[in-house]
Amino acid sequence: MEIKKIDIKKIFKQFDRLDTSFIDASSMIYLKRINLLGCLSNNLKLFSINEILNETGFNNPAIEIYKHDINENTSNDEKLVICSIREKLPIITEDKKVLNLAKKAKIEYYNSLMILNYLLYKDFINVLQYDLNYNHLIGYAWYSKKVIEYGKLIYKKIILQKDRL
Repeated sequence: MEIKKIDIKKIFKQFDRLDTSFIDASSMIYLKRINLLGCLSNNLKLFSINEILNETGFNNPAIEIYKHDINENTSNDEKLVICSIREKLPIITEDKKVLNLAKKAKIEYYNSLMILNYLLYKDFINVLQYDLNYNHLIGYAWYSKKVIEYGKLIYKKIILQKDRL
């Protein structure tokens, strides 16, 4: 399986400036399941819309509710993307529909695997925590082999960079 050449400098720049993001129900569920939603929300300002939070049933005060006036006939996924566009903020999601909408709108997006790499890159977790959470995440997440390989390559680049420091 061929992965396009990774522009690791671009990814690291994205990680460096990532301090605020919208988050979708799918990633909230994944990150909570591997006990990293709290870690992420302690280190990254997270927004979501009330409709998305209602989907999860979570009552997480660390995720700020973004108030919007979007037509109620619009899907929750589309509402989240519209809010992200309005605020020029990335989205954290596992949902292919949301990922495709974000890509089309040229919005940065991350899945939980990339957020795991982000947390390691920023030293919010260590390598042991990464390994444990990676194995747990891969055990139930629905990632393609290509996505998993891409995540592994990013991980290796992070480790190489840390070894140079």
